[in-house]
Amino acid sequence: MDGSFLPKTGEAAVACVCRDSRGVLVNGFVRTVRVSLALQAEAQALLQTLKYFEGKEEKEIEVESNSLELVKSLEESTLVSWGLDTLFRELQACVKSFTRLKIKHCRRECNTIADWVCKAHRRKALSTNWVYYPPSCLLDLLCTEASLI
Repeated sequence: MDGSFLPKTGEAAVACVCRDSRGVLVNGFVRTVRVSLALQAEAQALLQTLKYFEGKEEKEIEVESNSLELVKSLEESTLVSWGLDTLFRELQACVKSFTRLKIKHCRRECNTIADWVCKAHRRKALSTNWVYYPPSCLLDLLCTEASLI
């Protein structure tokens, strides 16, 4: 998952790219949200991802974020700035509703697919059926990463 924020507009794209253990694209979504900070966009991306999986019968969910600040804040239950307090409380409550959830930090270069989806959505260059018919650029990224898994 990833969030991509443009400070000038206050808009962010949040994306979740679901892949199986072999790296094959199985599902995903992208949405536009209004935020004030980059960390807020990352937190919204995680919240929307967890809400997407609520009620689904997935055995184990592993979520990767390139936002170390987000992952550490959740791991350590540290307080964030007052402007993010409500969002983080909602996020922490949502995290507790999962029994087999792993939230891991990954390097930015390991999150290129979700990043690409966010940015393509922001540019209005992503079709609504991108999961089923990935654009060639996205397909190239998926194939490259899948070969590394």
